[in-house]
Amino acid sequence: MSLRDDETTIQDLLDGKLGEAEFSKVEERMRQDREFRRLYLSYVKIHHLLVEKFEVSGGNIVRMPASPMAVRRRRMWLALVAVVALLASAAGLLRLTTPEPTAILVYGPESKGRTEHPEGRVGTNLMWVGSTLELDRGSVAIVMPSGVKGYFEGPGKLDMENPNKLRLHSGRAWFEVPAGADGFVCATDSLFVEDLGTEFGVIADPGRPEAVYVIKGKVRLHPIERPAEIHNLVQGQGAAWKDQQLEGAKGQAAFSAAFPEKVVVFADDFHDADGTPLDGKLPDIGAGPWRTTHGAMEVRNGVLDTRGERRNAAFAPLGQPYLNDLTHILLLTIEGRGPGDEGWAGVSLYTGDQERIFVGDPCGSSGDWALHPVGWQAINACPLLEGISTVTLRYDYRTGLVELFEGEETTGTPRASQWIAPGLAFDRIRIANGSVMDAILDAGGNAEEVKLYDAINVRSNIAVRKIKATVLSAANSIRKIN
Repeated sequence: MSLRDDETTIQDLLDGKLGEAEFSKVEERMRQDREFRRLYLSYVKIHHLLVEKFEVSGGNIVRMPASPMAVRRRRMWLALVAVVALLASAAGLLRLTTPEPTAILVYGPESKGRTEHPEGRVGTNLMWVGSTLELDRGSVAIVMPSGVKGYFEGPGKLDMENPNKLRLHSGRAWFEVPAGADGFVCATDSLFVEDLGTEFGVIADPGRPEAVYVIKGKVRLHPIERPAEIHNLVQGQGAAWKDQQLEGAKGQAAFSAAFPEKVVVFADDFHDADGTPLDGKLPDIGAGPWRTTHGAMEVRNGVLDTRGERRNAAFAPLGQPYLNDLTHILLLTIEGRGPGDEGWAGVSLYTGDQERIFVGDPCGSSGDWALHPVGWQAINACPLLEGISTVTLRYDYRTGLVELFEGEETTGTPRASQWIAPGLAFDRIRIANGSVMDAILDAGGNAEEVKLYDAINVRSNIAVRKIKATVLSAANSIRKIN
């Protein structure tokens, strides 16, 4: 088997993905193949470090009970640990190390990235000297060969220039340097940042100055093109590179230091009795009841349907503004039977009275799902999905990027994307349909004229089975300086 295959097998074992037959094969490989044992031990050591450091417990997460298969895999994992411990004790394998330094990567939830390696090197969860990690979205936990722990957030790009040096081209990163690993370097395109025994964060977000903040200890830095211009920063201090000059960073700064939790802030599956009016109905999770502003929608067969010969619209509050610079990802998942035909129907995110983003059928003959940041041309996302269809919208508070995915996962390729304003605080959700004449009102036309068309020319509907809003919360993993 190739090194890539062995790495995949070990990662699947650590993730609990192996079946019983595959598990038996791994046990046999452990007994007979010394290099496989060596590779396994290097992985498991880093895996335990990552679990201890980056897995966050508690919080407002809904967790499913373990399935019988999960329990069986857990027992398999414990049995394998015992087997390996016995083999390691007999052969002295715990003293062995990998023949060449590598950094270990673990991807966080809702993350997508890829690595490129120098010729002859492989590994989706490894970085070698000369490797590049490009992170489209999400986060990656990193353990360097020296034991330095890092947390990298995208979108961004990171190079491993030597066993003790990374270059952050874009994105943001946090590092904790243990005793004995002093001298670790995280450079940006403009700054050389050297650890002097510390915990620090680096920001290289497009459109803002590159910056360094010291949470504990001390760092030494200088502009890349002016190596003699040395600056020392101590705990609580920060510096920003602006207009080719280094200046003190103002205000507070905070960094995520572990994977975020998925926190559901709004959910409704419409599993109410037939005929339940939407107006006044409480969602399963949320800040308050639905309120209708047009029509009189009801729950039918576990579906909220906007059918009828007039416009329908209803709002539900999201409550407090959950998004900020650290908790910066909102996921809105909609499950339905697919949008209608002509006309428009769908789900919108609002800030006060202002519609910000629309997902649904944006007025077309094909009835496709679409992403429509309000004020921009509608973008058709994918063909009409037959039967039960699910889409998920992902909004990044930092960048203003909105992406639409088919299904509930956002780790694949988006069906549509658009840049809108960053820093939006959504506080309401709307489900609605309407007529072509609504475009007059949206364009600032006569509201009284539009009212005449409320009861005619309604040419679309949307049947919603489930709607859920989730944030990726960093509340339990924040490292900050004052």
